[in-house]
Parts: sequence; structure tokens; C-alpha cells
Amino acid sequence: MRKVIILGTDCELFYYNYCSELRHMERLETVTILHLESPERIDENWWAGWDDMMAGYYFRDDPVAFYTRILDPKYPPYEINPEKYLKVERAHRRRLVAEQPD
Repeated sequence: MRKVIILGTDCELFYYNYCSELRHMERLETVTILHLESPERIDENWWAGWDDMMAGYYFRDDPVAFYTRILDPKYPPYEINPEKYLKVERAHRRRLVAEQPD
């Protein structure tokens, strides 16, 4: 299997159930996670829960070989990927500091 698309409704359960298994799939090239929540739930910071998983995959001495993208069709940023996840987190931190400089 080279490409896999997974429905990820809960980042913590996904991390617990799938992260280590995916890490050991040597031929895997692309993992696409569709982040979908219940329609009544609004979460503009949907990406924050996936941040730890991305750091566990890429912010280390032996990053995974496959490309991970996490998509949310409702809220920006619409895609989190290895090139973008740290930038999104840092921009969010700067925004929080600007709103509450204490």
C-alpha cells in the first residue's frame, strides 16, 4: 500500500490507534487524514490537536518517510502538512500574545 486516506474524527484516538502502525509501513508514500467533526461543533483551531502527531512524525532525528496531510474542508488552514504545521502553530502563538500581551 502506497497511499492511504483515513477519516480522523478524534486526533487523540487516531494517535493512539494508528500512529505507530503507520510509522512502520515502509512502502507508504502518502497519508491523507480527513478531519471531520460533528456538524454542530465549531472548532477554528482544529489543527492544534494534530500538531503533536506531526511533531512526532517529522520533528525528530528519524522522521517518517511518507508525506502526511491533514485536511479540514470547513476551517482554515484547510491543510496541515510537514512544511506547514510549525508555521501554523507559531502564527497562532503570535496571535495569542498579541491579543493578551501580559
